[in-house]
Order: sequence, then C-alpha cells, then structure tokens
Amino acid sequence: MAIPQLKHLRSVRQLCEQYPNLFTEGRLRWLIFNADQNGFGACVVRMGRRVLIDTEALTAWLAKQRSQDTP
Repeated sequence: MAIPQLKHLRSVRQLCEQYPNLFTEGRLRWLIFNADQNGFGACVVRMGRRVLIDTEALTAWLAKQRSQDTP
C-alpha cells in the first residue's frame, strides 16, 4: 500500500464540501463503517478517532467500482 501524501488527505466534512454533488456526510460514514465489505478501507487513514480520506485512493476506488459495474 502506498503512503498517502498529506496534500491528498481530507476529513469527511472537507470532502463533502469539496464534492457536494458526489458525497453526503452520511454516505461517506456508511462507506467507512462498511469498509471491510466494500473495499473502501484502502481510502481511509485513521489517526486515533480522526478519520481522513486519501483522495488519490478514493479516485482509484471509484474507478474500480465503475469497472465492476460494466458488463
């Protein structure tokens, strides 16, 4: 696993503010809570109770989701 760069880390709230049409806070928290089942754990960086999202890993995860949906 690649080490995330600090400039690519966003809090849940920051990511929702940056992409309001793509994510809601509830949706992101659901993805984080179910990360073991949906593979979203690759996007999550935990620092104690703080949860950050690696935007580069998120882009890769979204691309993988699209490729799985395509027949």
